[in-house]
Amino acid sequence: MGNNTMCNGGSKCACKTNYYQKDTICKQKIELGKNCSESDQCMGDNTMCNGGSKLKCACKTNYYQQDTICKQKIELGKICSESHQCMGNNTMCNGGSKCACKTNYYQKDTICKQKIELGKICSESHQCMGNNTMCNGDSKCACKTNYYQQDTICKQKIELGKNCSESDQCMGDNTMCNGGSKLKCACKTNYYQQDTICKQKIELGKNCSESDQCMGDNTMCNGGSKLKCACKTNYYQQDTICKQSKSR
Repeated sequence: MGNNTMCNGGSKCACKTNYYQKDTICKQKIELGKNCSESDQCMGDNTMCNGGSKLKCACKTNYYQQDTICKQKIELGKICSESHQCMGNNTMCNGGSKCACKTNYYQKDTICKQKIELGKICSESHQCMGNNTMCNGDSKCACKTNYYQQDTICKQKIELGKNCSESDQCMGDNTMCNGGSKLKCACKTNYYQQDTICKQKIELGKNCSESDQCMGDNTMCNGGSKLKCACKTNYYQQDTICKQSKSR
């Protein structure tokens, strides 16, 4: 009985496709984006009536609207053309036209989780937030080798001889930020610079090639063809130091 009815596969009178039953009549289903009161009023597969106080026909969870139909959202790593096509929260269609996690999110199985801040517990490096980060031996997010933490980012460490403000900014082992009013990265006490690294200074009596390699004050590299660390003229060795000779 009535318009827009048919005898369905179960041999029962029912509303035609794209019509829904309201009381004793068949009404046309409602397009996506239009007002509704119940999900069975909405036209097409995988639709629902949703929207809190302002109910409208929309695609179900994990479906997106393409023209007048709802298509299944696309999994991470699969081809896409727009971000709203990608399945799950915090996803996007990246520059390679694939569904991926947004910046500062990482993929775990089929979801995108927020990346982990520096100093917090991690299990893999890709979980750590920001560039030049890693999950270190203590299972915490940290800056990579030759990078230091400044607030929430990792900056490249500073070479020997360049301006600095703190020692942990300086590149390499046995370095420090030193120099009074004009702070620069330098080798620590009892270390000398060789190219870009700091090597331990050489004790008195041991082989050397230059005087700045020798440990302690008032030392020099001396000895003709067999250079060794020794005390300067007018100084003598007492244990591991050079003391000034007394004038006669």
